[in-house]
Amino acid sequence: MHIALIREWFDRMHGGAERYAVTLAEHLRARGHRVTVICDRWVEDDARGFEMLRVPFRRYLGPFAYERFAVETGAAAERCGADVTLALARSFGGDLCRVGDLLQQSWIEANWPDEQKRRSKLRWAWRVRRRLKLEQAIFSRARFHRIVAISRLVQEQLLRHFNLTPAQVCVMHNGVDFGRFSPPDRAKAAACRRALGLPEDALVALFVGMDFRRKGLGAAAAGFVHASRIAAPEVRRRLFLVAVGRGDEQLALRVSRELECPGRVMVLPRTPRIEECFAAADVLVHPSKADPGANVVLEALASGVPAVVSRYTGNADFIDPGRNGFVLRERQNAQEIGEAILRVVSGRERDFAAGRVRSCSRLLSHVEHFQAMEALLKEAAQARASVAS
Repeated sequence: MHIALIREWFDRMHGGAERYAVTLAEHLRARGHRVTVICDRWVEDDARGFEMLRVPFRRYLGPFAYERFAVETGAAAERCGADVTLALARSFGGDLCRVGDLLQQSWIEANWPDEQKRRSKLRWAWRVRRRLKLEQAIFSRARFHRIVAISRLVQEQLLRHFNLTPAQVCVMHNGVDFGRFSPPDRAKAAACRRALGLPEDALVALFVGMDFRRKGLGAAAAGFVHASRIAAPEVRRRLFLVAVGRGDEQLALRVSRELECPGRVMVLPRTPRIEECFAAADVLVHPSKADPGANVVLEALASGVPAVVSRYTGNADFIDPGRNGFVLRERQNAQEIGEAILRVVSGRERDFAAGRVRSCSRLLSHVEHFQAMEALLKEAAQARASVAS
């Protein structure tokens, strides 16, 4: 089967959605399918072995760049002659559409929660209105055989904002590479802490994100400050916050000044060996402002690391409060975050043991997920062929 994938970037290091696109393409190729990738930019190592078809994302067009990209990728998908096309970005092409990026309406609600203020902002935010119009044009028509939402949160948003029915939108959570992400033994955990420059007995609160502000590093850092202030002296001495990814480093480094204890907060650049950070961690803190379904939550749970997440995170679906983490009532409540951090680290050996966290999380393997996506692609290809005939 000839499969076309549409994505703006094809670079596993750019972010979770891009890593998903590369890994899915590799799985489909390994299964004997011919894969054409339609995108603006790619990394040679990731693109090797695929047919690459460039459609430029014309940034000089400003908000109109998204519309042009949607039109031109749709035309490119028709020209390449694929049996089925999967849109992993906003595009007028595609038999299947997987919604893994934040919807524009959800971005608006997260950033302007007050309805009156929202209406006032939208009156002048014409760039945002253009993107809203584009999403309405893409999702409000029955152009796709099926729309795949990566979480129940995204499914609910699609049904609420667009003229779609539950039969058109299915939920398919991401899978996890269990070979890469698994609970470490004590020796490996200690070695990973040493590699990060931490004491072997450190209690590590981990934050991972490619957008520090939207993913909630400020709230995570404030919660860490609260946890440090109320913790017993022995626990306080061992507490560390490690932030990994990309964004405004000052959000976290301010915490060092508040604690008046330099060295307790570390900010590290993105890394291809993120599994070593999970091996060193005791709790993942992810109070995201708006997140369709962060892979980092699934990877933490697979590594046996409990997760403290906001209710605006799609992968809160996987959290069983008190067993593998907590879902925050208020994502910016430093007291709630700090208390959750302490509850996890104090019960790490018993209630939140790594094996128990992994077993109760009900995760899919990445192979199971990709097989389900492959089945959907075959179904869409058959439907397209029957219409054509």
